[in-house]
Amino acid sequence: MNDFTQISGNIRPGNTALYALKSLLSLIGIKVAHPSQDESLFYETDAKAQWRHYDRELAFYQSIASSPFHIVYNDSPIDTEIATQIIYAMLKNRPILMTGAPNFAESLAPLPRDTIKKHIHYVHSINLADLELTELSMLLAKLKPVDYSFSKQEKVLMRALIRAHFRGILAESREARLAKSRSPIRPTEEV
Repeated sequence: MNDFTQISGNIRPGNTALYALKSLLSLIGIKVAHPSQDESLFYETDAKAQWRHYDRELAFYQSIASSPFHIVYNDSPIDTEIATQIIYAMLKNRPILMTGAPNFAESLAPLPRDTIKKHIHYVHSINLADLELTELSMLLAKLKPVDYSFSKQEKVLMRALIRAHFRGILAESREARLAKSRSPIRPTEEV
């Protein structure tokens, strides 16, 4: 099996369980495109960090669109960002594997929460790390594209949610660039 996938969820430096899952997937020939091993975005503070964040988000969503399935590592509540990724995977008819039962953040808006809840019966909730390699390989081999049976109205609303996500990142990037351009220029010290 030479597939690839990406993992949504609680992505933070030092999350050893997440990296153990990535290692397990690599043992059966699944490349995990996101998150990358280098999580330098968590430590970046320069003005271009926001633009790199936008580029990484684009790459992440492109990965969802082209991979055969999507994994949600949900050891914490599903927030707006993770819900948006799940909805995008649903729009692309990707089967979704969750490593636990869905738990929604209180701050999550009703549209993404209700959309995911309505179609949750299509989602596989299973602790992937507890599976033997052969069991995991067989499970992934059985996954097929899923018709989530969205109405036209649901599709329009979900696409608008995804566009709003990217527009928000662009707005943050522009604000960071403007703030940097407005900061006073400090002369360098003479040696």
